[in-house]
Amino acid sequence: MFILSACVPFFDKKTDQDLGPNDSASNATSSKVAESQDNNQIPEQKEIKKFYPDALSQPSATKPAAEAASDALPQNLEIKLYLVDKYNPGTCYGMPSPVTEESINGMIARNKSLSALVKEKYKLKSDLEIYMKLKQIFGIQIEPVSGGKYEYDFIDGQCCSLNSYIGQIENIGGKISDTVTNQETKNNPC
Repeated sequence: MFILSACVPFFDKKTDQDLGPNDSASNATSSKVAESQDNNQIPEQKEIKKFYPDALSQPSATKPAAEAASDALPQNLEIKLYLVDKYNPGTCYGMPSPVTEESINGMIARNKSLSALVKEKYKLKSDLEIYMKLKQIFGIQIEPVSGGKYEYDFIDGQCCSLNSYIGQIENIGGKISDTVTNQETKNNPC
């Protein structure tokens, strides 16, 4: 068994004849270290308990799984889900085209836990529905401004028209509210 340490003492091989008057103490210390290493003794280590403030807010066991999972979401994902629920942004940016099975399977495989969360939260039945919901979530860009406040922007793609939203959102005490600061609509040739 090997024990790695960040601080490994370096011992210069000196004989008792090479030791000066100040080296006898270091020799005694080095012999104790060497002796403890020879006996395979591991120095006693104290366990350090860490405090995680978010650990106190664990999801309740009495809540449904989707609701409990949403309680434990990272704040930026919680905000994105809020915006998806409120605006239901489209993901068609021009002429609609079919989505390949490869694209659907790849997106779900790369985002397994998020796929499971949206499938349960939105009661989605098909992989295509999961894929479209993931595209909505990934289409929203958010940037933190200050404690619980973010700026967001996304495009609501409705194939022949594109609605661009820029705004501010805040999540304080679990209450989320947003304000659209700029909205533009552009028509796409279809």
